[in-house]
Amino acid sequence: FKHINDRYGHHAGDIVLRRIAKTVSSCVRKTDAVIRYGGDEFLVIFPRIEKQALLLKLRYIQNAVSHAVVDDYPDIKLSIIIGGVFRITPLMEAIRQADQFMYQDKARKGILR
Repeated sequence: FKHINDRYGHHAGDIVLRRIAKTVSSCVRKTDAVIRYGGDEFLVIFPRIEKQALLLKLRYIQNAVSHAVVDDYPDIKLSIIIGGVFRITPLMEAIRQADQFMYQDKARKGILR
């Protein structure tokens, strides 16, 4: 988000964060949780999901965000780096592993494989 804040200002960065949060939230069930983890990082907790469904869901979320439009800034193209884990406990270990997965996705330029 640094480049958005630098080019368009912090107000635009806030709008982009809200758009991404709204888009991600629209992709999950009411039993799932979307949490802003820090800065531009979000956690999505799927309490009941199978491994293959998780991978499909993560791809679906990435696709939805890439097609989202920021009304006041239509020239801003959105994308997200995403990480996920499957049935890891305790929660802090799941967060650590999801964070690691996110950085792996970032190294692949945001394309889950």
